[in-house]
Amino acid sequence: MLNKKEIKGQNPLATVNGSLYRSKALDCWVYQYYNSDKKRQTLKQRKSETVKEFKMRVARAKEDLRLGRDIKTSAITLR
Repeated sequence: MLNKKEIKGQNPLATVNGSLYRSKALDCWVYQYYNSDKKRQTLKQRKSETVKEFKMRVARAKEDLRLGRDIKTSAITLR
């Protein structure tokens, strides 16, 4: 688990659970969280996606984080 010293200025509960909010500038719902590498990740509502579908996608992301199944990007190129 993350603590306050690892990510300064963040509420520890918000860090673990993430933040779900409506962005007026982007005109969509946004979910921000920190992955296991302590890097901030952002999920944005797609244009063709309803609010209910987006919140279901956020719930799946939270479950994946809880179980440690986060997807990590890599710079490895396959030939």
